[in-house]
Amino acid sequence: DECLSANRPDMHFDIHIDEMAAIYKNSNANWIDGLLSLLGIGWKHLAGRDRDVTLAGCISLRSLATEIGVNFSNLADLQEELDLTPPSLYLFPRGTEPWTRDNSGFIPVDLPDLTQCGLYLEYKDDSVVEFSRSFWIVPNAN
Repeated sequence: DECLSANRPDMHFDIHIDEMAAIYKNSNANWIDGLLSLLGIGWKHLAGRDRDVTLAGCISLRSLATEIGVNFSNLADLQEELDLTPPSLYLFPRGTEPWTRDNSGFIPVDLPDLTQCGLYLEYKDDSVVEFSRSFWIVPNAN
């Protein structure tokens, strides 16, 4: 609620799941399940409230020297692509979500063991040699 009460339409909030619970600090073995659990709690908390925000999760994936695209077909495969950074929860003012922008680069991904909407992002900044990759879990469209 602290993030929600700031009411700043020009910014988003993010927090890594290992900052929320110690169980996520030392091993990535439960990062995906932990993120899904925390998203479920957050979405339940926001349901029925007059909040103009979107809660989403972001999983950072291994960077690669070449563009690879979606190279996973389920959550177990996704687990193998995790990098060293724990997943994050993001809170965006509704309408500012990065995947809603024109030419955002986000690709919808349907995983059979994920009931939420999955989005894949891969891009390369000129200042780095590797492609950055992430998988986002966002609320299903109503």
